[in-house]
Amino acid sequence: MDPYDAYCNALTVALDECAPLKPIRSKGRPPNPWYDDEIHEARMLRRRLERRRKKSSLEVDKQIYTAQCKKVVKLIELSKRNYYNNIFVQNSTNLSFYHLHKLLNPHVAQIPNADNDHILADDFAHFFHQKVSGILTEIAIQSIALPHTSLTIDSTPFISVFNRFTTITVDDVVTIVKKSPSSYCSMDPIATWLLKDERVLYIMAPTVKDAVNASLTTGVVPKSLKGALVRPLLKTKPGGRNSRQSVDKDDLSNYRPVSNTPFISKVLERIVVKQFNEYLCDHNLYDNYQSAYKGGHSTETFCSMLNLRSTCLSIKAMVSFLLYLICQQPSTPLTTRCC
Repeated sequence: MDPYDAYCNALTVALDECAPLKPIRSKGRPPNPWYDDEIHEARMLRRRLERRRKKSSLEVDKQIYTAQCKKVVKLIELSKRNYYNNIFVQNSTNLSFYHLHKLLNPHVAQIPNADNDHILADDFAHFFHQKVSGILTEIAIQSIALPHTSLTIDSTPFISVFNRFTTITVDDVVTIVKKSPSSYCSMDPIATWLLKDERVLYIMAPTVKDAVNASLTTGVVPKSLKGALVRPLLKTKPGGRNSRQSVDKDDLSNYRPVSNTPFISKVLERIVVKQFNEYLCDHNLYDNYQSAYKGGHSTETFCSMLNLRSTCLSIKAMVSFLLYLICQQPSTPLTTRCC
């Protein structure tokens, strides 16, 4: 049996024994994160006072009920303020901007109008499949049309060659899983937050290690880890996120596919990237000004270098020429700019 299939089967059996599936009634939307027991008790008291006011019709009961309503409003405002203040103070800048954007722009699902969800899903699947097939065909045609040139290969032997990955241990699995985000895919046999629990993680870590090492040693990713749930996301115009409403949501070409892969495939991906980056760093194969896919680096380093070189050239009364490649649309022409 495939190691990943064994992992899924073990978790499925354990969940069926400990928490078997049973039908429940939906209670609506989940509670807000700032909602606490004090607010809940205050709202229950407000409801009791409201029933008493309606029953007695006394002015004193009306005043007590009004005062309780104001108290509930103040508790909610205070709880919201403290919750979001802790988010902006304790978290990183990127996460703070994420929550700020979420507050200012509530997410509303944008999908085409359709009478049948199954037909709409099939239409999206067919459209994305045709789109990918067209891209692959165009690449193949362009590669054939390219002129064949003779390459001179340096006969100097390589100092080192990255020809295989290193197998991992249980401790490596535990470390990577703990550092991974708690997001998960509905294809996962268990929620990520439950898998990251130490009581579950140390039991399932050997099985995860076997599944990852099987891929690292053979160089093959199992088909079960190649599957993904594809969610269509409406594109935005060059104006930004606020221009999303002006995009025709009934046109399938205005959507891009977003894949949600199983959690174990993301663990495998992080392990591969970690080992490959370590190899590049140990052998000094990174460019000094590379920013992408490099921890602790940003485009600020590259921009600072460009600014410094441009300043030095201007002091020497020399002309510098900077070339930008804009890849937003295939039909966008090449843009040049002189500094």
